[in-house]
Amino acid sequence: MILQTPIALMINNEQVETSNLDILIMDHQSRKIVLARLGPAFMPLILWRGNDYDTAGDYTQTQVEDRILELLGENPQVRLQSLVISE
Repeated sequence: MILQTPIALMINNEQVETSNLDILIMDHQSRKIVLARLGPAFMPLILWRGNDYDTAGDYTQTQVEDRILELLGENPQVRLQSLVISE
């Protein structure tokens, strides 16, 4: 997934600038939750759960990317930084 503007993140005390996020989707039907892991150094982001999981149904890649952008909000750098796993 390509972000419109590059973002700078601190990962393991190094500043990394990127505009490309790798997305790994985890869909747990029994728990009714869809998670997205963004890049190799991020905690999962909850895309849908509970009733929202049922409403999402058979989602597409475009829906996943739109949902990620929605959850990242106006300042994706701050939200993504909060998901960074530090050593």
